[in-house]
Amino acid sequence: MIMPLITVVMPAYNSSLFIEQAILSVLKQTYTKFELIVCDDSSTDNTMDIIERFSQLDPRVRVIKNKFFKGAAGARNSCLEMAKGEYICFLDSDDYWCENKLEIQLKFMLENNLDFCHTDYCMFIEDRAKVIKARNVINFDSLTYTCDIGCLTVMLRKSIIGVTRFPNLPKEDYAFWLLILKQGITAKKLNEVTAYYRKHKSSLSSNKIKEIYRQYYVLSKVTKYNLAKILIRLFAYICVALAKHKM
Repeated sequence: MIMPLITVVMPAYNSSLFIEQAILSVLKQTYTKFELIVCDDSSTDNTMDIIERFSQLDPRVRVIKNKFFKGAAGARNSCLEMAKGEYICFLDSDDYWCENKLEIQLKFMLENNLDFCHTDYCMFIEDRAKVIKARNVINFDSLTYTCDIGCLTVMLRKSIIGVTRFPNLPKEDYAFWLLILKQGITAKKLNEVTAYYRKHKSSLSSNKIKEIYRQYYVLSKVTKYNLAKILIRLFAYICVALAKHKM
């Protein structure tokens, strides 16, 4: 089997409670040819100490420290600038992966000659959990109706990213997928649960009204669709989102 290098991008801000679990889930991967780039986004807790401890134990862990707060988009972009891998994956510092995530996803991508792959994932909060099922094939227009691509499940061929970066917009990961698929690329799903997404009661995505506005804002900036088209997609988004976040 071809063993290309995979870059894992992890932004971190005040993540001391969960980042150890996130990093360990990467280091325990059955596929071992990867680099993990962790960007500390000017944390005020001991997040950086935890990251540096892992970097001293495992040379595959690389560390970036932003001198000022850039947000998730800026932190991910800092990692992308340093990425050496042929493939790129993303994991936030409060989520974690199944141990075979990289192995089975890379195998699926190579066998099917894919540029963009996503998977199903498990969303959990305290003692409750729910599997989030994504669509099997997603193109640019279908993604404008709802985003069922979990950032923590994505694997991209680096060459399709080019100069595209996470924009300084709400829902920056969703906007990034739109910009990638706008090139005519199609995302295809590996039908497996490969990751666990931690939903916080205080998370941004828990505020439904603000989330709807963010969705509208991203669609208006990225798609350039007229108002009627955007409203149709917003209605679809609301219907799907209500079902998705019901735990």
